[in-house]
Amino acid sequence: MGISGRVARYFLDSRLTPLIAVLVVVLGLFAVLATPREEEPQVDVTMANVLIPFPGASAADVEMLVATPVEQVISQMPGLEHVFSVSQPGLALVTAQFKVGVPRLVAQKNDSQLPGPHPLSRTSARLSSLSPSFIPLTCT
Repeated sequence: MGISGRVARYFLDSRLTPLIAVLVVVLGLFAVLATPREEEPQVDVTMANVLIPFPGASAADVEMLVATPVEQVISQMPGLEHVFSVSQPGLALVTAQFKVGVPRLVAQKNDSQLPGPHPLSRTSARLSSLSPSFIPLTCT
């Protein structure tokens, strides 16, 4: 008989096994009763979208000249977790996801760290913060 068989045999023959089982059930009931529950918990995952127009540029140019440098600047913001971007002809969308619990105001204050107008585009970036509670859920 292997080690698992010996352990199983010990607990089958032990008078301590029913006590352990009762203790586990009591602790489980306590955990269920003590854990706070909400119907719609408010998880504060702050995200910010930065839209950067670059009229007339190809998607490759937008990525190389706009999206990548903006990602590098945004990635230095405090409290940031992920940065990702989408480049298409004439427009870059950079999304910054902050760590759980970072208030939306922090993301908006960091707007001053964004680069100014690109010399070739003559337009500035626009920042809009969003939260998962703003996004409607649809069930199909």
